Amino acid sequence: MAAASWHARTIDRTVSGVYRPAMGGLSAVMLRLRDLQEPRVTTYLRYVVLALLVVLGLLFLPIVVRAWPAP
Repeated sequence: MAAASWHARTIDRTVSGVYRPAMGGLSAVMLRLRDLQEPRVTTYLRYVVLALLVVLGLLFLPIVVRAWPAP
């Protein structure tokens, strides 16, 4: 007697229609952002200095606004 076999495959529309395209787009974005992570110390120092300048600017901004005379 010959052995019988049966195989069926159901395509999941969520995986093929939502998950794969979303992960493909996310992967493309992450590949572009990977260039920002250079292993150079000078680049990280530039980021730190820029962040400090932004924080200092935000801290002193209210003082500059209050120093202007009222109309």
